[in-house]
Amino acid sequence: MAPIAGGFITQTVGSKYIFIAMAALCGLASIIGIPLLRETYGPVVRARHYGKPVDPEKISSKITGGAEQKFEFLWLAMSRPVVLLCRSSICFLMSLFMAYIAG
Repeated sequence: MAPIAGGFITQTVGSKYIFIAMAALCGLASIIGIPLLRETYGPVVRARHYGKPVDPEKISSKITGGAEQKFEFLWLAMSRPVVLLCRSSICFLMSLFMAYIAG
């Protein structure tokens, strides 16, 4: 439906309004989606699964800690997508498809 709407908006109003329509739809999706998204951060999910209280200070201390803790946090955040790509076949196939389309 997006190519049809994009072509209609471009022919009738102008190409500038495509970006305005995209921004409005992204804003609407954000307003609807953000409250409905579930938590995906591993330590928080595990703590909630086992019924333990979640301590925000303990979680944020990894980010605001010393240089070694920041490097550890950065390494964990950067390695997580690679692990997901290598262990999930659907993620790998979709990435391969998108690389083919973009190439």
